[in-house]
Amino acid sequence: MLSDTIKDIRRRNFLNQTQFANKIGVTQGTVSQWENGLTRPNSDQLRSISEAFNVSIDDLLRGEAASFPPSGAPKTPEARLLAKGIDKMPEQQRKAIMNMMTGLYPGIFEKGNDADDT
Repeated sequence: MLSDTIKDIRRRNFLNQTQFANKIGVTQGTVSQWENGLTRPNSDQLRSISEAFNVSIDDLLRGEAASFPPSGAPKTPEARLLAKGIDKMPEQQRKAIMNMMTGLYPGIFEKGNDADDT
């Protein structure tokens, strides 16, 4: 089901509904409705999901997007644990950690600096 596929893409990218919504230009409520099967994304919204998460629209509609690796997902168990912890932090603490990481590793959050980024 499309609702399950959207939820799976969001979770595998370690995003909450608000973060997912911001990434594709919709509201958190819209994402919630999609994930609960109350509504479905329109063609423009499907295109946004497809582009943001490097998944074809056909795969989204067929429910095959789960076979794709998450974009930018932490690769080690330690990194996944850190990502979960950071996601639960207040915004101010999260920004402080991002600033610290940027200071230690300039350019770390720019696309293309990781060997797996495309």
